[in-house]
Amino acid sequence: MLIISTFAVATLLIGTAITPIVNAQLQTLGVPALVKTTNTTAAANTTAIQSQISGLQKQLYNAQHADQIKQQAIEAKLLPPIKQSDNAKHCAIDQQTPTTFKTYLTHFACGHVSVLPNGTALRKFTLIADDYNGTGKPIEISTNTPGLGKPLTSSNQTYKPVIFHAWTFNGTVPGPTMRFTQGDHVQITVKVTNDSKFPHSLHMHSMHPGAMDGMSGAAGMIEPGGSLTYDFIAQPAGVYPYHCHMAPVEEHISRGLYGMMIIDPKTPRPQATEMVMMLNSYTYSFQGVNGSGHLIQTLPATMQEIQKNLSAVEFNSDEGNGPDNQFYSVNGMPFGYVGTDSVHLTTGTPYRIYLANMVEFDPVNSFHMHGNMFNYRPSGTLNSSKIYTDIVTLGQGDRGMLEFHYNFPGQFMFHAHINHFSDLGWIGFFLVDNKPGPFFNNG
Repeated sequence: MLIISTFAVATLLIGTAITPIVNAQLQTLGVPALVKTTNTTAAANTTAIQSQISGLQKQLYNAQHADQIKQQAIEAKLLPPIKQSDNAKHCAIDQQTPTTFKTYLTHFACGHVSVLPNGTALRKFTLIADDYNGTGKPIEISTNTPGLGKPLTSSNQTYKPVIFHAWTFNGTVPGPTMRFTQGDHVQITVKVTNDSKFPHSLHMHSMHPGAMDGMSGAAGMIEPGGSLTYDFIAQPAGVYPYHCHMAPVEEHISRGLYGMMIIDPKTPRPQATEMVMMLNSYTYSFQGVNGSGHLIQTLPATMQEIQKNLSAVEFNSDEGNGPDNQFYSVNGMPFGYVGTDSVHLTTGTPYRIYLANMVEFDPVNSFHMHGNMFNYRPSGTLNSSKIYTDIVTLGQGDRGMLEFHYNFPGQFMFHAHINHFSDLGWIGFFLVDNKPGPFFNNG
């Protein structure tokens, strides 16, 4: 690094003629002679000196900011193709943007992206967990569409939507769909609000260090008002749920603390129009209509309890006698994709659905598509076997990827092939025609 003595700098700034003595002092500091000792005017010397000072200042800045300049060069080269890829995936600008069941269908949160010095993409996310003092946030889980299991309204009576008191990630159920590419460095900062009553955590289905697993240690219990950053490398490519893992896990999930992660392969999948479908349910069996009740975790019976009342022990341990769901849905809204909110598709267009099941208290769920077949890859990994079918059965946490196109126009139902679930809201419709357009023609 070049250093100029105070005497030399003062001499330069006042524009005096440079003498051999000054040049000799500069040379002892490793600085070349600034100008030759001549009889030229002070003004000419000043111009030359100022030019050389500017050059020295630039060298000094470059030396002091070498790492920053190198990082800017790396990002200038590597960041544009990453952002171009994100744009092709229709990534949302901000993962904290609230979603509705309609916007959730195509909402992909890809985080704040930058590039590390080694060329790896760094993606940063924020998840805000809130149980709203334990009673939950009142959200509407029915719309004013007559029929299909919803009450019919009379001309002199206003329809009253069903309210569910939810615990949320970023204010919605389900939480945001987070998306990254295999090999990305991911940092998800989970903040538990001050007004939460309970601690929460983040458990992700994928490969990561034990310290980041979200069920033990600091990552397994974030107290109200606290935060923790989950730091890991995204791997392998596939479709994964995430959820709170605090006990009783059944309550934290069924209240709404879950969402989906998509890890894309490094080589992009074939071009397709993409959707997210998260299967979920709602129960009032323990929380009540105002959200004040809480689930008591199931515990093994003691010998004394078995001897005292075997019938009670059998009842308490039987899942069939536990909480039941009153509503089922895809993307949080029972009977959401019906009528004017049916999903518009175009014949011949390739589509891809990322599907996950987070229904609590029921051992299985299913997805059935009418009038068509699809290629299904369980878990959506590169090693997943491909199944050609029109129906898949899912346990809780099961997920996969559907790829299909429609050859024929018309109205086609998609729903659970468990009629009880369909009757209680897990039903939707595709309206297929030959005209390209948005998913929802009514905006």
